[in-house]
Amino acid sequence: QVAGIEETAQNQQERLQALTKEVDALQESLPGPELYVELFEIGVGKAHCDLYLDKNFRLWAEEINRFIGVMIQLHQDLRAGKYRIDTNSEFLGGRCSATAEGMFAAVAIGKQDLASEIFGLACDPEIYFHHIFEVFRCWCLGLYLGGRHRELRELLEEHQFSEGLREGYTNCFIALLNRDGHRMAIGLKDIVRHEWELWQQTGARRAAGVVNFGAAALSVLALERGITVQLPADTIPDLILTET
Repeated sequence: QVAGIEETAQNQQERLQALTKEVDALQESLPGPELYVELFEIGVGKAHCDLYLDKNFRLWAEEINRFIGVMIQLHQDLRAGKYRIDTNSEFLGGRCSATAEGMFAAVAIGKQDLASEIFGLACDPEIYFHHIFEVFRCWCLGLYLGGRHRELRELLEEHQFSEGLREGYTNCFIALLNRDGHRMAIGLKDIVRHEWELWQQTGARRAAGVVNFGAAALSVLALERGITVQLPADTIPDLILTET
């Protein structure tokens, strides 16, 4: 009887190894998650440059919408289990900067439903690592758009003494909840300053920072709340606020 159990266990182990190799082979045939991110960043970067040259908000919004679709597809595939979690964990839970960029981009073009869709796909309560900055800003926007303001206030309270870029986002979301124009102005100024510095360090991807999706989206939301917005930098084109 023991010999039979050992033989069954050995057969199951061999079957598991064969299935693992089969899954690995299938996953190798898929485009890597990093390619989705690269396509998003390069695509929106080109769209930003075209916006500044042509001043055509409609065409820009169409292009941004198309590349938001790339991020949605990535998170749909991740959610469906097409990629191994252990080797692609940096794309899960909102950890990847392109996830938050996609969410804020959707708000900037007037597609809040797409931002909520990305949030639902990417941000799992089981991996609520909000001390990671990119995760933090995904949850801030997702909670705000979902009307989960009590949870958002609790999150902001925990981070209210942050500095730098996190402080900028914290100030802006507190300002949205409290309709505080002064605090919104301070937060927007911090965001565009710190994020511009970050984009200068990213080589070929730097064009993706020509329009600041985070600050632009927060400006759009501020206007919806009746908060007067003073644009602190050219990285928030006035076309976004007048056309959205």
